[in-house]
Amino acid sequence: MKCDVLVYGFGVTGKHVLGICKELRLTYKIVDDFALPFGSDFVSLEDIKVARLILICLNDEDAQENAKNKLLQLDFDLNVIKVINLGDFRNSYLESFKDRFSAISFIDTLLEDDYKLNNFQQIYKEIIKEYKEKKIKEVESKKELLKKVEDKYPELNSFARIFTTSFKQSDNDLLHYPYFHVFTDRSCSDKNFFFREEVDFHSLKNRDINTKFVLCFGSSVMRADEVALESTIAKRLEGLLNSPAGGGGFPY
Repeated sequence: MKCDVLVYGFGVTGKHVLGICKELRLTYKIVDDFALPFGSDFVSLEDIKVARLILICLNDEDAQENAKNKLLQLDFDLNVIKVINLGDFRNSYLESFKDRFSAISFIDTLLEDDYKLNNFQQIYKEIIKEYKEKKIKEVESKKELLKKVEDKYPELNSFARIFTTSFKQSDNDLLHYPYFHVFTDRSCSDKNFFFREEVDFHSLKNRDINTKFVLCFGSSVMRADEVALESTIAKRLEGLLNSPAGGGGFPY
């Protein structure tokens, strides 16, 4: 049985290495002395005849040494055995790995490195740094876009800006906006919060101080397009609160 990478140890680091192998389309097999094997990717060491690179994915130094000795006893070449440590790895780094390495260059880089992969650790730090710098630029770009939209439509609230600036495909679709997105019904008259009734937010904001305001959040069950407005949860609640026994003497 042959593979590009033999992953020795299937803890946190092993799973991350597996992600890198998949991203770079490297063939792999997994050996773990302390886990029950599941799936065809798990093998015993005796099953492996050729592995271009063996990565020991164990954090404990004694365990690393035991794994190395076991590999050497089975006549694996010491030069293909490496110990890898990925620290606080994130799956979002995988794209950066793909930008930095091909399948061949990844294996060659690690094979040319020392047993503890000290040179690779420096490259890994660069990958993390570049990723963070890229994310900062993306956030700054979104902030600039958000500022332009806010400056162009100062009189609109956030949801109205979403409706005004987003690409319109149909009456019911997904609106994209910097930092988040939301589903909406474009056929409704109110382009602020997409309530069934148009809301006079100016009057609402400047209402009598004794008039209480309750905002109900929910799914389509709350909006309930298929029932009469008076039968919706919000309208029923408004009626109960404005009843003699319900509102404590305040209008709602």
